[in-house]
Amino acid sequence: MENRGNDNVKSEKKPDLRFIAVLVLCIVATAAFITSVVLSSIAISKYKGKDPYLPPSNIGAYEKLADAYKYNAVEVRCGNTFGSAFVYTLDGEDMYLFTNHHVVRGDHYAVELRFYGKSNHNPKSDVEVVGYDDVYDIALLKAKNYPQNDYIDLKKDGLICKTAKMGAEILCLGNNLGHGIQAQNGIVSNGSLVRSIQDDDAKQRIRAVVGVCAPLNSGDSGAAVFDLNGRLIGMNTWKVTRNSAGENVDDTSYLTPAPIIEAAFENLVTKKQTGEIDFPVILWQSYGGSGTVTNCGNLYIHDMKVALAFEDTKLTVVSADALARELRAGDVITRFGDTQVTANNFPSVIGELFNYNYNGVGKKLTLQVERGGSSIAVEIENLKSVR
Repeated sequence: MENRGNDNVKSEKKPDLRFIAVLVLCIVATAAFITSVVLSSIAISKYKGKDPYLPPSNIGAYEKLADAYKYNAVEVRCGNTFGSAFVYTLDGEDMYLFTNHHVVRGDHYAVELRFYGKSNHNPKSDVEVVGYDDVYDIALLKAKNYPQNDYIDLKKDGLICKTAKMGAEILCLGNNLGHGIQAQNGIVSNGSLVRSIQDDDAKQRIRAVVGVCAPLNSGDSGAAVFDLNGRLIGMNTWKVTRNSAGENVDDTSYLTPAPIIEAAFENLVTKKQTGEIDFPVILWQSYGGSGTVTNCGNLYIHDMKVALAFEDTKLTVVSADALARELRAGDVITRFGDTQVTANNFPSVIGELFNYNYNGVGKKLTLQVERGGSSIAVEIENLKSVR
């Protein structure tokens, strides 16, 4: 006979530690996932729908960049001339765009814009040329009644590249050959150059430029060029087709650097300057014994003339007129105002000088100078326009 006397007695069992461990791991993993989702949502909302993380090794980064910035790329027509422009910032009902001055020079009152995805140009009455600079071939446009697209505000979002690095991958969005907005990619060949370039008026002018290797063509004049982090590197302005020996040159172009574009906006809008921008610096090229080009510049401060050159990557005062008591030959300038000077950011230095061009009024420019083993501050009242 079976003994069932213990049927109502519950036997004690040891807890399954493996089950508990798995349960704890699942809870931790779930919490980590929720946290990552929340942080990603915050980051996405901060950047207003843009993807700020586009590492150069990321496959498809060009596609993401083109999709994000396609509405910022604009076609320009001025009479029989066509080119490109790009949206720089929005201010209430006003849209500010940059293009090359040679694109609109023919008639400031005949400029028409066509935005990505639109079949018709905006009326001429909706577009105004705010101001321009022929040294760097810049024209600032103001447009009204523009299409309501998802524009990226380069100024407000701080997407201005101060120093373009050699080898950085780039993407240009422009009106290539007048066939509408297209994307061309390439790299930065040198982010800090001084080059003598002949304009369409046959004048040789020397500028600080960003050199790029990219297939940029007619119609891309005025197009924005971005790095893969979505920062403005510069504006396509000059294409090199032949060298001094008359040989063909491929995929070599120069950009108006982003810091100079940024400074032009500040002069024309923040400081409310109109017409042609006064420019405080004349540049030239000199050749060393080896035939290499040295970045140089004439800096005019009041009636003083100072010659500068990069020597062993240091910005050195080569000579100074008698009136230039503040600066001496052999001084090494390490900072212009808020900009630290390096061999790779000469365009930023030029942009900084734009910001102090008041022709007699405005804030002082402070230079940090190394002299005789000491660091001293040199204050300049204002820069004198050399035009």
